[in-house]
Amino acid sequence: MQRITLLFLLTIFLSVTYGQENRSFFPNGFHIGITGEGNLAQKMTVVAIGQNYPEPISSPTLGWQAGLEFSFHFAKYYGISIGLDFGTVAQYRRWRWDGDGYMPIGPANARDAYLGFQIPLKVEYHHSILNSNFYFYGAAGVNLLNVRESILSKILGWNPFNYYIFEGGHHPSDVYRAYLEDVNGNKIRADLQFNLGFYYHLPYNDLIRFSILANYAFRDTFHGEYEFLKIDDAYGSYSYRHNHIGLELAYIHCFRTKAQRAAWHESRGK
Repeated sequence: MQRITLLFLLTIFLSVTYGQENRSFFPNGFHIGITGEGNLAQKMTVVAIGQNYPEPISSPTLGWQAGLEFSFHFAKYYGISIGLDFGTVAQYRRWRWDGDGYMPIGPANARDAYLGFQIPLKVEYHHSILNSNFYFYGAAGVNLLNVRESILSKILGWNPFNYYIFEGGHHPSDVYRAYLEDVNGNKIRADLQFNLGFYYHLPYNDLIRFSILANYAFRDTFHGEYEFLKIDDAYGSYSYRHNHIGLELAYIHCFRTKAQRAAWHESRGK
């Protein structure tokens, strides 16, 4: 770990030192990139209304997102981007008490994950760090969900995307029953997103970007209720909102403008 840290610091030092004499200007114009993200979503909210039996429990869960990014950078410090992504739009783990201990609800690993298409739209700001090949990166925007589902629902004339998930289970001491519902599966949803990180400008003009991402959802993805039928006063509610934090890595190919191509050829004496 120490060797990796030293290598990273040495890379930054060499980049900064080199950049003092050979300043790297951020490549404006149109770019296309590949992005990948791993994230950690908040746990499902469980509210025990009845107080006569242990309520189900939940925990934060890992998810992912990947896709293409199309961007345009201008005025030296700014850029706008649109993405076409696919990944988790809801993820959670739950367990319920069975008399002797907690057992998974749903899959054997207790993890439920739902995938969907997403369209992130962002405005960004970037600025050179000490005139080096590293650039500070900050972005804000929205992540659009259910766009495909909304269009298909209007074409079909009915809503096949409003999920209703029924759950049941049996044990000598209880009968568990619950449901989860997404009544807005056919409506476009916009989550708020922020990124903070840095770019590294490669010698051949492309970019590598690393950032920390935060996603805030304005409405629940799922809500529902649970109950234990053989036990009095043992029921409550479920809700899940896709708030999460993540790490994003992107490789971005930069198309040179006419002026950039002329400057590039001139610098090489061509």
